[in-house]
Amino acid sequence: MKINEALKYLFNKVYNNGRLTKLIVSKNKVKSLGEFYKNNFESTTDYDLFLVNLGNLKTVLEKSKSAMAEFKKQFSKRMALQPAILNECFVAQTLANILNLNNFIDADEKVENIPSHLFEALIRSKGGELEAALPRYIYYSDKKGVVLLQYGDSSSIDAVFVKDGYRVRLEIKEEHAKLGEYDLNYDETGKLIPTKNILENHPEYVSFINKFNSITNIFDHMGRNFKIGSYLDDEMVSNIVSSVFELKKIDLYILQKKDIIFTVPSEKLLKCVDVAGSEIRSTGRNDYKVFTPNRLNELIDSLGGRVVNGNVILPFDDKKYFIGRGKTSITGYKLNSLFSIKKQHTTLNEDKISFPLIKVKQRKATISIHLYSFINKEALKDSFISINS
Repeated sequence: MKINEALKYLFNKVYNNGRLTKLIVSKNKVKSLGEFYKNNFESTTDYDLFLVNLGNLKTVLEKSKSAMAEFKKQFSKRMALQPAILNECFVAQTLANILNLNNFIDADEKVENIPSHLFEALIRSKGGELEAALPRYIYYSDKKGVVLLQYGDSSSIDAVFVKDGYRVRLEIKEEHAKLGEYDLNYDETGKLIPTKNILENHPEYVSFINKFNSITNIFDHMGRNFKIGSYLDDEMVSNIVSSVFELKKIDLYILQKKDIIFTVPSEKLLKCVDVAGSEIRSTGRNDYKVFTPNRLNELIDSLGGRVVNGNVILPFDDKKYFIGRGKTSITGYKLNSLFSIKKQHTTLNEDKISFPLIKVKQRKATISIHLYSFINKEALKDSFISINS
């Protein structure tokens, strides 16, 4: 099989003869941008004023074309901006800069935004996987056939580099990241139940689920995470990485260490990451319809509440309000770490809070392998020699 010339080209550019590549702005500056957005986007609807209030950070934002686009889009939709997406924008711009991709298109799922001459790069392929969806952003040069596609959807790859028909599928990971995070169901006893996705696509996780169930249960472990790093061995981690590779077809990982980015082929990933922090989280991030109703009823009773005509009535505790992810405003009321209700569904009456029982949401547990990147110069040099031999 002929070597993927695009992979060779991209790896060498980022490897930079062992000097590696520096992010176009510091990680602290990217973090500051994210914090500014979070703390200020709900306070005004005037985007021009919002940019003025950025102050010196405006020059940081302007260094990434896709970051500027994300800022404006999320602001216009009055939605939070996820830090991981912002980071991917600056990594993508860093790659575009070293690859001399000076032109930029905001495709955003709109075919009409993509010049016809670029469709050849998007459709024809000599190597790598074709993408089902259009990219969110496109960086390209005046030289035909050299393109960087940025996606950003959690269900897709992060980016794809195309050169002369050869494709390289890229997964961008921050210094502290996760190799996927998957929901876990549990029953009324709090014992974890592997989902269909786990059983079919990630069976390597079943042994950790069984270990958790042999020691504890979700209701006894609320508010704490169950570390699985000590139960991982090299073979297990290798199998997990392989399953992720098979599903997402990742050619290169873009890893970060402070302000440095470096490329690692999938088969070398374990040489450049530490997985000791891997865990089962008792409370994930996503809300679902209540699936342990008996536990919810017990909780309502324990809080001194009652259910009347389908409405829950509880003693009010203002410390149970919580702020939405990526926001500064209160968006919900937490019964405990597993059960909550959106603020818009609640009614306050003196020292009581009430809401429809049917509107209560529940969070599942999750399992994930945590990756802590480090620069392994020997492994990177081995990759350089292998790719260029």
